[in-house]
Amino acid sequence: MDGLKGNMKQSLQFRLSLWLAAVITGIALLAGVFSFATAFQDANELQDDLLRQIAILADHHYLEAAPSEAAVGSAEVDPDARVILQVLQAPNLAAA
Repeated sequence: MDGLKGNMKQSLQFRLSLWLAAVITGIALLAGVFSFATAFQDANELQDDLLRQIAILADHHYLEAAPSEAAVGSAEVDPDARVILQVLQAPNLAAA
């Protein structure tokens, strides 16, 4: 009888461990999906805000002159944050 109780106890421990591992894995997956979705949404909002600001500048035809070489080299201007906006002329379709 002692061997039967030992097998039952081991089986219960195994099932409990299996359930706990499944629950922890499920919660970790949900947290990962939530974290990804939140970060993805924040990145999209940041890009949308930047594009809105550029559109406002283009709409009002307010284009600043390019910064001088001295200003570009300073610590105040981040070269990765610069946006270059070029206004293109509409193609002449009458010539075709």
